[in-house]
Amino acid sequence: MKNIMLLETDKKAIDAITKKAPKDAFKHVFMLKRNLYTTDGRVALRIAMDDITLSDGAYEVLKTEKLGAGGVRLSMLAAPDVITPGFEAIYSSVERLPQKEQTSIVIDKDDVTLTRAAIRLYKETGNAYNIKYLRHLASYNGGWTVVAYKKGSSVVLEHDNTCAVILPFMLD
Repeated sequence: MKNIMLLETDKKAIDAITKKAPKDAFKHVFMLKRNLYTTDGRVALRIAMDDITLSDGAYEVLKTEKLGAGGVRLSMLAAPDVITPGFEAIYSSVERLPQKEQTSIVIDKDDVTLTRAAIRLYKETGNAYNIKYLRHLASYNGGWTVVAYKKGSSVVLEHDNTCAVILPFMLD
């Protein structure tokens, strides 16, 4: 069993993404090149974990323990039979998206703020994003920076050491 420490906000975002994931593989967390990843197939989340020395691969979260001061300890078990989604392909493709003048948006828990964020993203990118997927990021209570997007493609959002990629839905 392996233990890692995270901020409680990171754990809440991971839970929001994995809780109703459509496939069992998406109910795990994945460590790749000192980054912790999770996805539900529509939202991918990457958390930089520079101080963690954990082998690359899939992990099942068995237990969460609150540590105080906004920290949590995750007790995880390696899941070698779980196929890792293509996070490297996702993040390398978004790195090729046109970098934009950085715009901040607020993503918070209440529906009004989430609706504002969706409208702001639509105005900024020309793409529609589901409030349900923006809600996954609400545990961070605050500003995300829009760093890259392309019409009909994903949007890349950053908040401190966390990067989220959200797929749009088409209105046509």
